[in-house]
Amino acid sequence: MLGLYIGHPSSLILAVTAGNTDMATSEALKLAREVDPDGRRTLAVVTKLDLMDAGTDAVDVLTGRVIPVKLGIIGVVNRSQHDINVSKSIADAIHDEMCFLQKRYPSLANRNGTKYLSKTLNRLLMHHIRDCLPELKTKVNVLTAQYQSMLNSYGHPIEDHNATLLQIITKFATEYCNTIEGTARNIETSELCGGARICYIFHETFGRTLESIDPLTGLTTLDVLTAIRNATGPRPALFVPEVSFELLVKRQIKRLEEPGLRCVELVHEELQRIIQHCTTYNTQELLRFPKLHDAIVEVVTGLFHKRLPITNEMVHNLVAIELAYINTKHPDFSDAAMVSASVNSSQPVPVSRKLSLREQRDCEVIQRLIKSYFLIVRKTIQDSVPKTVMHFLVNYVKDNLQSELVRKLYKSQLLDRLLTESENMAAQRTEAANMLKALQRASQIISEIRETQLW
Repeated sequence: MLGLYIGHPSSLILAVTAGNTDMATSEALKLAREVDPDGRRTLAVVTKLDLMDAGTDAVDVLTGRVIPVKLGIIGVVNRSQHDINVSKSIADAIHDEMCFLQKRYPSLANRNGTKYLSKTLNRLLMHHIRDCLPELKTKVNVLTAQYQSMLNSYGHPIEDHNATLLQIITKFATEYCNTIEGTARNIETSELCGGARICYIFHETFGRTLESIDPLTGLTTLDVLTAIRNATGPRPALFVPEVSFELLVKRQIKRLEEPGLRCVELVHEELQRIIQHCTTYNTQELLRFPKLHDAIVEVVTGLFHKRLPITNEMVHNLVAIELAYINTKHPDFSDAAMVSASVNSSQPVPVSRKLSLREQRDCEVIQRLIKSYFLIVRKTIQDSVPKTVMHFLVNYVKDNLQSELVRKLYKSQLLDRLLTESENMAAQRTEAANMLKALQRASQIISEIRETQLW
């Protein structure tokens, strides 16, 4: 316990040692040296000078030759137990002490004794306060500002539950929409988030995935040849049957559905992450009401889950629409496809089956047509899926988030439960308020101290 007090760099140490003991083994001096090795904060007091062995004195100690301390060494003679028993007064004890010092230590008497000790302690304390006062005042002011800010973050006791709930809901919804729009107060610098992440998903992740899909992947020359032959029936055809082209191109277009659904999933995940982003920057407010925090997350998540199937269905329909009608009259699908550069087959036909020139030509024609039409559809899907996701999911959430929160949470029977503070928050507010009062009182005391009072 002593170490806790004397270890502080702004404290003064009063090391009391009996004069009739060995100074080298003094516990008080030992503790003082541990925290003040240079002795800059230590004042030594030697007691029981009248009880020293005959033929010995404390001159070396009182003159500083034995104990290295900077603030001085003062010897005193206190009342004995007998003096206390006979009710010897303090004034008589001080008088007898001075007589003893003048008799035994005449050259040192004026710098020792209880009166001199009292005067010295008062002087040291005043000068110490004067030296520490500017730093102490600054520290108190800084702590006051910190605790005031902390107390403000905890909020005041709720007076109007309705207004408080609407304020929190509005603040969350606004922050959520602003994060999507890129106008939030707190912008991430370490990673993409919100609308920027959604843009990246549309044009980098989804776009590159579509561009990486080869129009003829998984379609061998033998597949093409088999489709042509099956479409001709029992009679050899003079021309390449159109039905074989439609059958094969639909098979390839169907492959565009999975990337589209994956795009929806990635955007949905980002919308979920935005919830965490918004609650992070409203931490104190939502930590204050943990049940309201959980309720907000539940409502927003429920809104996502309601819109997710609708959005997935629309993406599915985009592909289904393309499959429903193969528009060979599309302006970009012209006869140029027939004379475009040759397309190599994905895989060769077995060594047991050699294509004739007619079969090879027909397969190449179909492959060119498939590639030309697939690129048209891929371009359409690449443009329409992001628009679908924005309309049916992102924009819907933005437009309906606040009204959904109000509809689900702004109910009289829920107010008390949702605005119940966590026990930790209430305790922290009380602790901060008490500390702020103590610091304000300390600041008032410091401001009352005048420079003239310290001298």
